[in-house]
Amino acid sequence: MIQKLGHEAWLAANPTAGGDTITMANALSAVASTLESLTTGMFRGRWDKATPAEKALLAAIAYAADDTGIARTADITCVLGRTAQQISSVRRSLIDKGLVAATGHGMVRLTMPGFGEFVLRHADIPASTSDSRPVLRQRGEPRQ
Repeated sequence: MIQKLGHEAWLAANPTAGGDTITMANALSAVASTLESLTTGMFRGRWDKATPAEKALLAAIAYAADDTGIARTADITCVLGRTAQQISSVRRSLIDKGLVAATGHGMVRLTMPGFGEFVLRHADIPASTSDSRPVLRQRGEPRQ
């Protein structure tokens, strides 16, 4: 990711036209072009190869993640309406593929910066309104 950002920033500086310094504008342009490249390339490829169960878990992780990108298993299972045991094999599959990392007991995060936003744009996130499951907090609301 860092190499991609650096490459895009250098291209934005236009070294063939005599540019030898990366400016803030070049860096911001690099971020935008890198995110676009990831969205159409790496993110899309990972998403398209995921099984429906993996997509559901990725979406639940992206939805339940806090501001640091960490999602608690309790929140993820609430979104999915399943137990931790029921999602464990899918969780393991995503870890094996390098898409998810365990960050502590009962916590996971997506491994690629920006992938959570991509997932949220491409998945339906069902927040429960039934009496059998609690309604998950809205993104940005503090955990209780």
